[in-house]
Amino acid sequence: MWLRPMTVLLTVVAVAGTGGCEPARHPLATERVVVTGAWNSTTSPEEKLKFMAVLDRFTEQTGIPVQYREPPGGDLVRSLYEDIAGGQAPDVALLPEPGLLETLARCPGVLAPLPDSVRQTVNANYTDQWRRLGEVDDTLYGVLFKAANKSIIWYDAKAFAEAGVQPPTTWPKFLEAAESVQQFRSAAVAIGGADQWVLTDWFENVYLREFGPEKYDALAEHKIPWTDPSVQQALLTLGELWGHPELVAGAPATMTLDQSVKEVFEQHNAGMVFEGDFLVNQVGQSVGPDGLGTDAKFFDFPSFGLPPSVMAGGDIAVMTNDNDNTAKLMQYLASPDSARIWAAKGGLISPNSGVPLKVYPDLVSRQSAAELIGAKVPRFDMSDLLPPSFGSTPNRGLWGGLHALLNAPPDQRRSPELIKKTLGTVEARASSAYNRPPDCPGS
Repeated sequence: MWLRPMTVLLTVVAVAGTGGCEPARHPLATERVVVTGAWNSTTSPEEKLKFMAVLDRFTEQTGIPVQYREPPGGDLVRSLYEDIAGGQAPDVALLPEPGLLETLARCPGVLAPLPDSVRQTVNANYTDQWRRLGEVDDTLYGVLFKAANKSIIWYDAKAFAEAGVQPPTTWPKFLEAAESVQQFRSAAVAIGGADQWVLTDWFENVYLREFGPEKYDALAEHKIPWTDPSVQQALLTLGELWGHPELVAGAPATMTLDQSVKEVFEQHNAGMVFEGDFLVNQVGQSVGPDGLGTDAKFFDFPSFGLPPSVMAGGDIAVMTNDNDNTAKLMQYLASPDSARIWAAKGGLISPNSGVPLKVYPDLVSRQSAAELIGAKVPRFDMSDLLPPSFGSTPNRGLWGGLHALLNAPPDQRRSPELIKKTLGTVEARASSAYNRPPDCPGS
């Protein structure tokens, strides 16, 4: 049975990191550490290179060789399960969601609890709220290495200037701004719905802001069903955008996230695109001559009158092998030194309190980090906290339900009858996922 405690308040205090001389380089050790993560040469080459720089610095400092194992086809979960079942588990894996950590921690013999040396480093550099994301039944299994602010909407500053609008702060003003921008573009908003997790982020941001953190936690824990009137209302709210084809670019159910960015900043067919601060790389490649931060800006996801909220995502490092070299790598990933390397290159927000804002290379990244750090009502991405079979599997569960709704004819996307029917299916799948044993590798 799915038992994850779900009340996760993410509060971080930014403090200056400690300095010091770089350790001397060492000759290579004989025991290499095998690491896997979601970043690969095809879909995320820049992120892979930046993570490789983190691993290379570890080898320079310790002499311990590290091999990065790229997931075939970019499907980390499938390849990880196959490798574990086949006796070829990596020593360290960067998991994209705490729900997957929960599942693997409950599978006998899969994850190794973190040793005292790593726990001490985590305790010194992470607040309790961030640390708990790596815990199961008060045992620490993971380190949140990379975080993301997933509550921002990127916009083309020139489109806003032409339309004479300012970044909106509330949902009604967001819809008004969309109508104004649409007069100067083919559409107002590009939605990368083919990447189904994007749709859960839309829903979660609306739900958190419209109904508050306590209701958000209750839904995540399945203390209220997915047929609850609050869920129906959140989807009706989304229908105020999704259900108006003049505001939405192209065919949103078949548009990828990368294509949605290009719709705004390269093809200029739309004025806004929603997703996290990690879009800084794609946005930066697509902006006009004035560059990131001038042509491409962002504003907070619109509010509904409740206190400001931020939804966070991230990648958690876990280990399956508790030998000395693996423990040293985990301790390094928990230190501010490792996070600073990627943060300085852009595209990473660190939850490590030893990483100061000045490390981030541009105003956009510093703004995003400051908002994530200073959020008064933050929560972690709900779909990443759910059982993976329900919360993060393509064409199934929550992903499948939201995608089916977006794929319906535009007028049906805001239909109370279709929303109620969709949520009935989603609730049946949620009940099944919460009440069965964890999906273990090889089972």
